[in-house]
Amino acid sequence: MALTNFLITCGVLGAAVLLLRTDVRSSGKYLQRNMKTIRSWMEEAQEGASKAAKSEPKQFPQNKVDKDV
Repeated sequence: MALTNFLITCGVLGAAVLLLRTDVRSSGKYLQRNMKTIRSWMEEAQEGASKAAKSEPKQFPQNKVDKDV
């Protein structure tokens, strides 16, 4: 009985280790892909900001405000 319990425990632990190893690998791949996407978004935003900074600043209309003092 003890031998079967030991074998079942070893089998379950081995299966858990295999599942966790593949899960860690796939999570690492997803993280790398997401980081590349976020990096490209950041570069696009930086390019847009630099283009906006180089263009002429927008002029806002000057509204006269009557003050009742």
